[in-house]
Amino acid sequence: MRTLFLLALVACKKPEPTPPAEDADSDGFGADVDCNDDDPQTFPGAPERCDGFDNDCDGDASDTSASHIVEGQAGSNLAETIALAGPGAVVVACPGVHPPIEIDGISLQGSGEGVIIDAAGAGSAIRATGTVVIQDLVLTGGAGSAAGSSEAGGGGLNAWDANHATVARVEITGNQAEFGGGLLLGDGRLVLEDVQVHGNTGTNGGG
Repeated sequence: MRTLFLLALVACKKPEPTPPAEDADSDGFGADVDCNDDDPQTFPGAPERCDGFDNDCDGDASDTSASHIVEGQAGSNLAETIALAGPGAVVVACPGVHPPIEIDGISLQGSGEGVIIDAAGAGSAIRATGTVVIQDLVLTGGAGSAAGSSEAGGGGLNAWDANHATVARVEITGNQAEFGGGLLLGDGRLVLEDVQVHGNTGTNGGG
């Protein structure tokens, strides 16, 4: 009888609960579901960012709804993200067609192919001030913006007020302006690396 009682106690013992998975980055998701448990901005359902990584753990690192990023922050559009950028910051622009922008003292980098700045006839595609780096973009549809005595300079890139502009792997095409249909530089320094400038029109000079 005593033996049967002991067996009954053993049979009724509850199993030990499974300990929770480690959450190394403290984002509320354990390593069993978090596809990168070292990054607190990566977890199931996180906003997708065009940084080449699968931020929302859905198995797709190239989500077309991705946000532009700067210094760990994400903006819903490119202009908003640039506004978040401090001096010397690097802004990563997602693939897609974006309206004209102004940059001052930052680096602007396209993420992959198909990052297009299309001014659609409203000013320069990019107006740059200070020391800037522009990479991996297409600049098109520009009609120029104020530069010196001209009201319409630098259709694709107006770097009249830039003291140092480095432009790499950029295509500047389909722009027009009074001076410098494709690009315009003032007294600053311009460094071009693997840049294509074609199909632009300068009505008074510098197509």
